Amino acid sequence: MLQYQVNLQWQLILFLIGYLDVVCNRTVAGWGYDPNNPDRRVGVQIFVNGSSTGFVVADKFRHDIVVSCHGDGNHGYTFYIPDNIAQIRTVEARFVDSGQLLLGSNGQGIDETTNRPLPDEWVSEKGGYALPSVFLLGAAKSGTSSLHNYLGQCADICVSNPKEPYYFEYEYEAGATFYFNKYFSHWHGQKLVVDARHRNLYLPWVPERIKAHNPSARLLVILRNPVQRAISHWWHWYSASRAFEPLNLKEALAADLRRIESERTLTVNQKMSSYAAALLNDMDGANLTHKNEARLRTYLDSGYYMEQIDRYLQFFPRDQLHVLLLDDLIVAPQKTFASILEFLGLNPDFAKRIRYPVCNISMPGKSEQLDASILSWLHAHYEPHNRALEGFLGRSLNTWSSCAAPLADYPLILSTAGKLD
Repeated sequence: MLQYQVNLQWQLILFLIGYLDVVCNRTVAGWGYDPNNPDRRVGVQIFVNGSSTGFVVADKFRHDIVVSCHGDGNHGYTFYIPDNIAQIRTVEARFVDSGQLLLGSNGQGIDETTNRPLPDEWVSEKGGYALPSVFLLGAAKSGTSSLHNYLGQCADICVSNPKEPYYFEYEYEAGATFYFNKYFSHWHGQKLVVDARHRNLYLPWVPERIKAHNPSARLLVILRNPVQRAISHWWHWYSASRAFEPLNLKEALAADLRRIESERTLTVNQKMSSYAAALLNDMDGANLTHKNEARLRTYLDSGYYMEQIDRYLQFFPRDQLHVLLLDDLIVAPQKTFASILEFLGLNPDFAKRIRYPVCNISMPGKSEQLDASILSWLHAHYEPHNRALEGFLGRSLNTWSSCAAPLADYPLILSTAGKLD
């Protein structure tokens, strides 16, 4: 009888199902599930090139697993292949309990283009890394997509693709080889490499990480009238889908203000943990992407520009930081971009030869959502922040303080000469 029970328990352990979905960007992703105990989170052992490399618990939420009727969906796993493994020839995943091989475990699913060793040129002789050498930090809804486009037209520059790397936010422990493969696998020797994540300006734990990665990096910051920026940020999500942002402007700003007040006593580590959890809970299956960031409502304090700049000045000298205004890019795109090229050590004359489209334009209908009381409150809210930035820049920002300031998105800039068509 005892032997029968042991055999039965072993058979139940063997009855696990799962899959190794993909090996890309130096990341192993899949899922594992115990149909006899749906609430149990099974362990998965990862083998790279035939050797045991690490262990992971399949406990991450994936919506596609819910759709497939496999428990509550908290059965996904991701595993970052360590930097000390240069070449990836085979990857296997096995259940820890039984040694059972997960389906999909072989060398056929390895994407060679996104699992490359880190190039020697990316490693600094002084320690850390030489690339990326430029960080376009933000702010959100302030022209970073357009600048990313302009920089990408320069032959000596490789820009991040996808545009917005999450690495310094919450993927940092995955390592520099992962970072290179996920966002810069298209690099082919360009002199400068640009990371263009707008939230890098906002998040308080990022400056120190960028400093550790490349203390010689050049930092680009583009800023917009914070009233216009906050409204555009809200409208970006509200106009896309009420599932992303269900609150109207007044309600959303009130909710954001409550969030700011509730976080005043949190440490940086506590903020980092809650932020990462919100993003990771939105993972889109084995694609390792995020469906939206609307749950991370930061409409108001994304416009506290001087607070964010000061955090970078704790780690970088002033001459490695270049701050520009969206106003200048609108009025004189060629001249403004030439100043950026000069800051980066490139020939400013190249600014005469590129096109200046406006990217990531908001959908129409935003102005119908506004009223005078909201605009008045926003201008008063940002007044001390604008005055602090004004002192730092040494230029007047009075146009930002006027309730009569235009709220329409900036016009299309299409000519190669940098004039408005």
